[in-house]
Amino acid sequence: MFGDKESALAARGPEDEFFSELDYPPGFRKFDNSPWQALHQADRSRPAILVTGAGTKAQLAMTKASRLLAGCFANFDAITSYLQQLGGKVLVVPAALFNDYHIEDHLCAEAITAAAQGEKGAAQEAIRKFMLTKRPSEFLELRKENGKNDMALALSLDALPVLPEIKIRNGFGEVFNAV
Repeated sequence: MFGDKESALAARGPEDEFFSELDYPPGFRKFDNSPWQALHQADRSRPAILVTGAGTKAQLAMTKASRLLAGCFANFDAITSYLQQLGGKVLVVPAALFNDYHIEDHLCAEAITAAAQGEKGAAQEAIRKFMLTKRPSEFLELRKENGKNDMALALSLDALPVLPEIKIRNGFGEVFNAV
C-alpha cells in the first residue's frame, strides 16, 4: 500500500497486481481501485500494490499508531467486535481523512465508533444516511465500469470476513489479515 504513484511504481515487481484509480501512461496494466475487481478479476495469489488518492494517504499518516486496522461496512462485525474486545483508547479515522466529500467514509467511521460502544443498528443508520446524499449517484457517475458492483460490495454488511492490519514500513504499508 503506497501513498504516491512514484513510490508504488518503484516498488512494483513483475508479478504484482496493481490497483489504483489514479492516471498512468496508456498501456500500463492495472486494475481500478475496485474491491469488486480485486475479488473477481485479479489473481489473489499474486502480491498486490495499492495506491489511491485518499485512503492510503490517511492510513500512511498514522505512523504513531500501535496498531492500524482497516474497517468498513463490508467487515463491520470483524472491526467492531475486535474494538470491543480491545478496550482502552482507540482512534477511529475515516479513510477519506483528507477528503471531506467522501461522506461514506466519515459515516462509516462514526458507525464503527458507535457500534464498538454498543449502539445497535449504527451501520444500517449510516448506510441509510449515505443513500440520502448525492454521493451514490456521483460515485456511480465516476465509476462507470465497476461502480455498481463496488457500491453493492462496500455497502454489504459483513460481506468480507477479514480484518486488514497495516504495518507501516519506510513509507509504505504492508497489509495482512489480523484475524
